[in-house]
Amino acid sequence: MAAREAFFKLLQDRDISNFNYKNAPRTKALADEKLNSLTGARKFVYEMLCAGEAPIALFRDGVADYELGYTRVEAFIEDNRAGRR
Repeated sequence: MAAREAFFKLLQDRDISNFNYKNAPRTKALADEKLNSLTGARKFVYEMLCAGEAPIALFRDGVADYELGYTRVEAFIEDNRAGRR
């Protein structure tokens, strides 16, 4: 029996009735792939949290500092357009 036929026979005889393609192993590579695919607001929030910042930091004396928050979002967008992140 040629190698090709032997391989085909092996695949044909293999029991895959319990195979669940949605049950992928959770590896560091998979986590890295998911994080690298973040875009937009999710990426902004993730990077903000990784930097140890939180939305509460945008408040001064109990009043939201929208100008500061908006400036940070603009800077994030510009950095992403320039390919810096």
